[in-house]
Amino acid sequence: MDRLGLCAVFTKGKKKPRRSRRCQGCRRLAPNFDLGRSVYAWALFDTIRIATEVTPDLLQRATKIVELTTNSATAYEGVSPFVPTVLAVARLLTRKARHHRVLEWLGRLDPCRLRGEEFAIVDPRGRPRKLASHRERYYGLKTHALERLERWHECLVAAQEAIEVCKPLHYDNDIWFARRIARSKVNLGSGTEGIAELEKLGLRKPKSFLYIDIAEAAWRIEDYDRALRNSLLALRADGDIGFKLAAVLLLARLLWRAGKEGDARLHLTFYIACRREKGWQVPPDVRALAEEWGGLPQGSDATLLLKQLQPAWLDADSSTQVRRVGVIEKVFHHGRAGFIRATGQERFFFDVRDWKSSGQGKLRQGVRITFVTKPSFDRKRGIPTVVACDIRSAGSNPD
Repeated sequence: MDRLGLCAVFTKGKKKPRRSRRCQGCRRLAPNFDLGRSVYAWALFDTIRIATEVTPDLLQRATKIVELTTNSATAYEGVSPFVPTVLAVARLLTRKARHHRVLEWLGRLDPCRLRGEEFAIVDPRGRPRKLASHRERYYGLKTHALERLERWHECLVAAQEAIEVCKPLHYDNDIWFARRIARSKVNLGSGTEGIAELEKLGLRKPKSFLYIDIAEAAWRIEDYDRALRNSLLALRADGDIGFKLAAVLLLARLLWRAGKEGDARLHLTFYIACRREKGWQVPPDVRALAEEWGGLPQGSDATLLLKQLQPAWLDADSSTQVRRVGVIEKVFHHGRAGFIRATGQERFFFDVRDWKSSGQGKLRQGVRITFVTKPSFDRKRGIPTVVACDIRSAGSNPD
């Protein structure tokens, strides 16, 4: 009989709150009855499994589960709710950025005893799926907390352990763990090595947060050209500007250093206005910087400032890039990508989101275009590659 069947025996089909009370009553009558303790623990876990908030009551129930199960010989087996409870609480605490508490709860677990095999399930649509093991979830939560707390040596060790003992990895955890290793190296003084590792990850996942990582690391080692280039890549990447404000602030500092004080103040004004409109506090160091540059701006409209700044971000390095000439050789049937045949017969993959001449109509086979290239990563073949970007109609090519 499974645990739900056992719960039904003890609770006579009552709802979950009544179920846990009935199981608690059974435990009081027979405190040494292992099966009763187990069913009571599972009944409590049923209320935690669906929780979306950390409350004192939830933590009390979770603590009771740990008390009932932690010393059991089966604590790390599938018949016990001990491990799922600890991981569930740690996940909820992570959402609230209570990282010290996350580590406290994870400290109850022995990672060597956690299940290392992935979970095979069938989703509601009838499709088979593979989910991360308990061990992978443990290391994901732990390294995230250590990263947020800037405990870099511990983060480096834990992320390296994760890559070694968690196979296969899920949810892009190969990238997340590798990113934490690289960031730890940067913050522990191995900036050049960490940047090289981050740039490899950027080819595989060209997202703003990785460009920001590279830009900030480059700023630390005074590689200002690389910091500028990656700040701009972050700002031109897909995603809400709220997730890119670190790049805006760094770009302001770079512009000030280059003597472009007006542009620097404009970027800092936008940074502060955007945070205020989103209801976020302005960090003390940024307030001090604003005072140093002439005072905190008041009443600025972040939306208007963004419209003013975006064209400059998009075209910032277009004058230094060599534009190539070619034709659209093929557009895939789904219309989202294709291939360009360049002069000299080189062939480049492109994404239609990089088509910049929207006024000239849709991309189609045979259209003459100009473009630039950028590094990328072919996930299917697992190798670095070069793709076309900033694609424009040949008639709209800027001089």
